[in-house]
Amino acid sequence: MTDPLKLHPATLNALKLGLFALVTAALLGATYSGTREQIELAQLRMEQRALAEVVENIDHSELLLEDRVEIPAEGRALLRSREGDQIQLVRNGQNQVVALIIPTTAPDGYTDAIRMIVGINLAGVLTGVRVVEHKETPGLGDKVDLAKSNWILSFQGKSLNNPAAAGWAVTKDGGQFDSFTGATITPRAVVRQVRNSLTFYRQYAQDILDDAGTGAATEEMEP
Repeated sequence: MTDPLKLHPATLNALKLGLFALVTAALLGATYSGTREQIELAQLRMEQRALAEVVENIDHSELLLEDRVEIPAEGRALLRSREGDQIQLVRNGQNQVVALIIPTTAPDGYTDAIRMIVGINLAGVLTGVRVVEHKETPGLGDKVDLAKSNWILSFQGKSLNNPAAAGWAVTKDGGQFDSFTGATITPRAVVRQVRNSLTFYRQYAQDILDDAGTGAATEEMEP
């Protein structure tokens, strides 16, 4: 008489394979989850470091990067902002707002869109620019990354009117910003979007400060 609890070898093998698949899937899921968390943490640390870098030349003993505010809906097109992007208020040790850090995206990089953060003080002067995400060609367009070259530092101290409008272009187009040998599209896209960020600041900064209840006011724009 056949034992009703005894499984056919084929059935037993199928159950073993099924159990193996479940265990493997669970292990892969745990590995993926852990890897994803590590990647997200590394991205957060990189962006925090970039935030500090774009305002490190502001003459204050202590800067606070704690408050974020929404981007005005009507200004999102100018910044090419992404879902979840917010503006960072920069405060000094006396809790006074001294600058804004604005997320912006150059949509027309050579390979893909280029994500940046742009620091602007209350006089409308750039305190710094950093690329936080790009897929530009190694050895060519990736020179927008500070880890590859100092080119991105050339924006520091510039404002909407310094240089004049014609100067906000790469040298190949008659402007004041160097292009890269063999790669003009990438720097051209970054220059254009940094200027768009300054235009956004001029149009919306005071509204942002008022809505945030900071009591701060933009200063007279640099000539």
